[in-house]
Amino acid sequence: MWQRFTQSARTMIFRAQQAAQEQGSESVDEFHFLTAMLGEGECTAHRLLVQLGADLDGLAAEARATSGPPGEGWTLSHSAMRVVDCAFAEAKTLQDKHIGTEHLLLGMLHEPATPIARLLQAHGIDRTAVRVAVLGRKNLERED
Repeated sequence: MWQRFTQSARTMIFRAQQAAQEQGSESVDEFHFLTAMLGEGECTAHRLLVQLGADLDGLAAEARATSGPPGEGWTLSHSAMRVVDCAFAEAKTLQDKHIGTEHLLLGMLHEPATPIARLLQAHGIDRTAVRVAVLGRKNLERED
């Protein structure tokens, strides 16, 4: 499953596991994903969030405050697995062979009623804007 993930996406997930452990969380949830994404300045999703004008410090603080209950933090929660599943679906829709951090960000926004999607939306980040930015990046890469 993980072989389709870019190195940047794998690093982000590893850092999410570290964040979960540091916070004493029971498992890695989607808020740990966001915390790791925000700390990963070189990843595509981080650059997209900056491009879209997100308040990165505010998002990071809220993501850390919303993470799951104490525990060991190595397994992915049901909601985190749902984000991964949605990232696969987003990559397929965009006809991408890899799963990058941008797909994980889209996976967080895939279901608008989820807590992670509501948090991102409260900070002005919605699925349509991210998708347009991702498609714009793809078009720029094709022109190079």
